[in-house]
Amino acid sequence: MTFTVAQIAAALGTEAAGDTSITIGAPAEPADAGPGDLAMAMSPKYADGLKQGQARVALLWPGADWQALGLEAAIFAPRPRMAMSGVTALMDPGQRFGEGIHPTAVVDPSAELGEDVSVGPMTVIGPGARIGDGSAIGPLCYVGAGAVLGAQAYLRESVSIGANVQIGDRFIAQPGARIGSDGFSFVTPEVSGVELARETMGDQGDTAAQSWIRIHSLGGVVIGDDVEIGANSTVDSGTVRRQGLPAVRSGRHRRVGRRWRQRGAGGAGRRGRQHHHRRPGHCRRRVQDPLERARRAHDQRLSRGENGHVYRDVQGAAPVAAPGL
Repeated sequence: MTFTVAQIAAALGTEAAGDTSITIGAPAEPADAGPGDLAMAMSPKYADGLKQGQARVALLWPGADWQALGLEAAIFAPRPRMAMSGVTALMDPGQRFGEGIHPTAVVDPSAELGEDVSVGPMTVIGPGARIGDGSAIGPLCYVGAGAVLGAQAYLRESVSIGANVQIGDRFIAQPGARIGSDGFSFVTPEVSGVELARETMGDQGDTAAQSWIRIHSLGGVVIGDDVEIGANSTVDSGTVRRQGLPAVRSGRHRRVGRRWRQRGAGGAGRRGRQHHHRRPGHCRRRVQDPLERARRAHDQRLSRGENGHVYRDVQGAAPVAAPGL
């Protein structure tokens, strides 16, 4: 896939000079650029790199003397990062997942696929799922029962969308993203030591070990238009509601608004906090001693208020330390 200098300039909506019929195959750093590359030298600080490379054409800053730099043609970039966006979009060959529905994909008869939808190998589309026009579902993906994906969705490999999740147009999910997982909530059969400690901030003595009972997540997830989720990120389902937080946040009972971006290896968990670069299993580790967890929370409240101020006393009295500390 090659483009002439004139075609690239037209796509960027900017000016070009010199021999605009030269064809370009890929962008490159100035020092690494070959004769068929577009050297990305959008600032004077990259001029020396052009001397080290073999580029015939470069993307330059406005007013640059392209002939003095030994180039045969140049494209000018008033906004470097905007130009970078345009060039990379134009020259991105994509993942080449292929067109149509792969023979190994499993699509439930009740699922609705729009026009020009592609479904990759070993992907499963559940009953009642709806996928909008022009969407590309990569290999090894899962779209659950009743889930809705808007037009031009793009799921990279190994993405899972849970049942009844609703997603708007132009959604992008990078490899390994998980949307609609359970919120990982639990309760004990009897009142636990940590509950008592939270109420009284006192030592409840020995606490008996108890089993854990799951609280199921029935609320699902709602995501707006133009949202991208990074690789290996998670957005958990709400407990009973689909929404409950302001737009452009995500959390328990979560609703993710338009134009949201979440970095890779992050998670949208309770209270909408974003947990990036988690260690494996970090979000699912329980504190072994319930009273210790209450003590930690107590210490945090003593040292830092909700507005970030430090509180050293309460009504003139010294702070009360957690029992045993």
